[in-house]
Amino acid sequence: MTCEDAPEDAFVTSLQILRGEENTVKVLIKSVIRDAPLIGRFSALAVSSYRAANFPGSSSYWEQRYAAGGDSGVGSSGRLARYKAAVVNDLCRKWEVDSVIEWGCGDGKQLDFLKLPKYVGLDVSGNAIDRCLQRHEADHGKSFFYYDPHRFVDHAGLFRADVALSLDVIYHLVEDVVFDGYMDRLFVSARKYVIIYSSNSDDLRRGAPHVRDRQFTHWVEQNRPDWELFEVRENRHPYNGDESVSSHANFYCYRPGVVGS
Repeated sequence: MTCEDAPEDAFVTSLQILRGEENTVKVLIKSVIRDAPLIGRFSALAVSSYRAANFPGSSSYWEQRYAAGGDSGVGSSGRLARYKAAVVNDLCRKWEVDSVIEWGCGDGKQLDFLKLPKYVGLDVSGNAIDRCLQRHEADHGKSFFYYDPHRFVDHAGLFRADVALSLDVIYHLVEDVVFDGYMDRLFVSARKYVIIYSSNSDDLRRGAPHVRDRQFTHWVEQNRPDWELFEVRENRHPYNGDESVSSHANFYCYRPGVVGS
């Protein structure tokens, strides 16, 4: 039988098998890099060197990405977005909160699935805020602001809410000073609760210059001992090698506690 004579469904099946093998190879390569100490250290050094020489910085990276037509990433739509929204909606309903402020709202796609009474979203990308304004123009319960971390002071506490929300942001803050400033503002802006959806392990992934996994819970312990981690919800879709349908992130919920308790 020639290729021309082959049934169409057989061709599709073969293509699916090839794609499956390709994905398997990718997962195996990532596993080897992760588990081999020497290769892992070399990979981390290469990423660090590239970042130092070519990476424009977290804010500039996202502004350029959105300006070029990119989006917030695979986690802001599809199964993962619906899962994150279901958890956030459930927590806010259970805690009976009236307002939410999100640091790093992105292009607003994730917000399609959130059911919140009063919402404020901030982002370091003006292009992302433009998309949010267009996407949610008819929803008067939502407000958006361009956030420049170098030109932001809120001594009056204008940007505060019952819940401060951070979804898939922390591991994109590759610079220490940016990370420190973000974490500080996140907790200062929360009246009752902080919800963080992120990975929580240093150098979990090595490869993309705009990704730097951190054990952020250590930062909270050292810098905000007045807040306690009272709930962790493990991901319903733990990482399986395909970041479009699975994730390294879990939910971490904080509330004000007693220092030293």
